[in-house]
Amino acid sequence: MDSKITITILGSGTPNIFTDREGPAISISVNDKVYVFDAGRGIIRRALQANIPFDKLSNLFLTHLHSDHTVGIPDFIFTAGVIGRTGPFHVYGPLGTQNMIDHIMAAYKDDLRIRIGGLEQANNAIYEYQIEEIAHDWIFQDGNVSITAFSVHHGDWDCFGYKILVGEKSIIISGDTCPCQNLIDQATGCDILIHEVYSYKGFQEKNPKWQSYHSIMHTSSKELGELASIVHPKTLVLYHQLYWTGSDEDIILDIKEKYKGKIISAKDLESITLK
Repeated sequence: MDSKITITILGSGTPNIFTDREGPAISISVNDKVYVFDAGRGIIRRALQANIPFDKLSNLFLTHLHSDHTVGIPDFIFTAGVIGRTGPFHVYGPLGTQNMIDHIMAAYKDDLRIRIGGLEQANNAIYEYQIEEIAHDWIFQDGNVSITAFSVHHGDWDCFGYKILVGEKSIIISGDTCPCQNLIDQATGCDILIHEVYSYKGFQEKNPKWQSYHSIMHTSSKELGELASIVHPKTLVLYHQLYWTGSDEDIILDIKEKYKGKIISAKDLESITLK
């Protein structure tokens, strides 16, 4: 029987604050399991709006440890624990993930002491956790999916993209990156490429310092058009959009100069079903 695959952009934002965009986070539901990639601000609120049961929020995959991708981790751990998770949670991410989660748990030790040992008598198992620090070509597998991590270029950050295989369907999440060969190798011929992007028009109006920064950390709309023309995804999904003075229309026009396939510029709660 074919698997039911639902991709939901829980957050399409960046470190910049907008009222309609929460921080970067993507959920992929396969049959009865949910796999979450990154935990930006507002992740639990968006999961509620997407009708994702909180007891399914137990597997978190981090692309890297930048704050806009991780400030929602305490929400993922504690709110889901209080409201619905019934067992341990698992976090997979780059070197430093263990240290980050251990310190988050230590910061909330009094909360945990009261919830577990106090009148609430919470189940201790929901706050148990396992961390796995990953490297290039690391693979996670279960009965639903195969997930491969691959290194991408995000300045001097240890950063990963993910390739998710469900049967013959393939989904690529770029993470934060400038164009790089590893991503091209993993993404060629994929069904869905979910890729970060910044507006080339807006970039031209930034000062030299920020132009230098973004050119080595992220992917411009023109670069993404070139990359997509090589990779040929069936659908290109934009997230983590940096607009500045640009717009969706500017970004899409740039991409279409080279890539002629389907483009979705995702907003929060954008949902895509693969059959």
